[in-house]
Amino acid sequence: MCPKYIGQICLKAPKCTLKIRKSVNDSNIGLNEP
Repeated sequence: MCPKYIGQICLKAPKCTLKIRKSVNDSNIGLNEP
């Protein structure tokens, strides 16, 4: 889980990059969900 979400970009979370990419692929809407 990411500490902070801005649109689909995670702040201060290098490991979240993969999760963000998956999130963007899953739903390219812009949900702020980890």
